[in-house]
Amino acid sequence: MKKEKEKMPRQKNNYCRICNKLIWDCSTHCILHGLLKSAKKRMKNRRNYKGKNNPNYKKGQKQEHGYIYIYKSNHPNAKRNYVKRAILIMEKHLGRYLKKNEIVHHKDRNRLNDKLSNFKLCKNQAEHKTIDVPLKNKKTGRFIKTKRK
Repeated sequence: MKKEKEKMPRQKNNYCRICNKLIWDCSTHCILHGLLKSAKKRMKNRRNYKGKNNPNYKKGQKQEHGYIYIYKSNHPNAKRNYVKRAILIMEKHLGRYLKKNEIVHHKDRNRLNDKLSNFKLCKNQAEHKTIDVPLKNKKTGRFIKTKRK
């Protein structure tokens, strides 16, 4: 007597979802289709990590080069959608946007001190460079300490 082959219980892992054949008998088309389908499902389940949904979101603020930048995408002076906090404070005080050549100077040289009393509005870069410029000794090339106004 011939022994009947025992049928193994059908497992999801061994059979193709599309053609219901054993995976090693399945065509590459079915395999690729299954991979694409599962990839689409993963993309659908992925969370939206933009803006406030991102776990690294810091209330639209970042700090670079000693300045605090605030996210303002529609601001005319925005660089990569961020504006210096000092500029925003000065603009609010003046009631207008700063012109492209105007510069906000920190009197105490502390870039994080954004009090209005610490600001001076300079008309252009030339005026800004004349404020608190350290002088160089011609012989030694070292900077001479200057008295603050």
